[in-house]
Amino acid sequence: MIGAIVEEVLEEVAEGMIEDALDKAADGTTEPRRIIRPGPMELACVTDGPDSGEAVILVHGLGQTIADWPEGFVSGLAAQGYRVVRLDNRDAGRSSRLTHLGDPALVLQSLGHAVGLPDLVPPPYRLAAMAGDVIGVMDGLGISRAHVVGVSMGGMIVQHLAALAPGRVLSMTCIMSSSGAPGLPPPREDVAAALATPEAPDLAGMLQFRELVAGPLDPADRAELAARVAAAFAYGTPHDAGTRRQYAAILADTARYRLLADLDVPTLVIHGEDDPFVRPDHGIDIANRIPGARRILLPRMGHEITASFAPVLAQLVSRHLRGQPPL
Repeated sequence: MIGAIVEEVLEEVAEGMIEDALDKAADGTTEPRRIIRPGPMELACVTDGPDSGEAVILVHGLGQTIADWPEGFVSGLAAQGYRVVRLDNRDAGRSSRLTHLGDPALVLQSLGHAVGLPDLVPPPYRLAAMAGDVIGVMDGLGISRAHVVGVSMGGMIVQHLAALAPGRVLSMTCIMSSSGAPGLPPPREDVAAALATPEAPDLAGMLQFRELVAGPLDPADRAELAARVAAAFAYGTPHDAGTRRQYAAILADTARYRLLADLDVPTLVIHGEDDPFVRPDHGIDIANRIPGARRILLPRMGHEITASFAPVLAQLVSRHLRGQPPL
């Protein structure tokens, strides 16, 4: 009886947070932003912290946006005096949607990926081009060098950035990401099944998948995640052809691991021990391939920066940016 009452109260709290998030997004107050125009494309970004601080560029994952970063992580870095820049990747949020490139042939690309022919059907664009977008944002904001932090696909993008423009990168942090090396484990079976089923393009479908991959969630984490997913959904609905184009870029990026041994950049790799999507071996492989990289595996963390883990990760990353051991 008591358990049922607690669940009901928590549901009401989560619903209230979702309504607040949707209201803020609807009236345009969720995220103040700037539009950077490197060439014909528009890239949306937002900055937190002092303009005089060292820049930290946050690059998110597949279909994710500025609004998907947890407040505790962003504010934790900004409070340390860093100029924190979040951007919407191409084909996400309020950056340009490259509709003229069409919908990728993911079935054929997946087949090519499986048989070792990643360019059987070339992707609409590549992750290296997305790394170039980050450089475009840096140029637009007048940032010559920056610390780069990438989550999931964002971690793959910053690996390319460190290879393409090492002089622009002060340090690199890869969170819940992958080297792309062959032989690494696939997602957990239930996650793979969810990926194989077209996700409903609605808030419920988005939240269901995010909860599936997030790892263990306490009630407060669940409520915060629900509110954040609602805000992100209202800010710039993902999971459309743009997300599929991003995924095509990931499928085609099978040689990235070969770049890592030549990187000369202070690197921190953070991965959750309970990540069912990008399994921990992926993060371990990144750290093993980059000279001098530091590695942290966090128990109970899945494929999500939850409210509980946000300040922990902010502290770990801040120490890395200062050149201190993470623990």
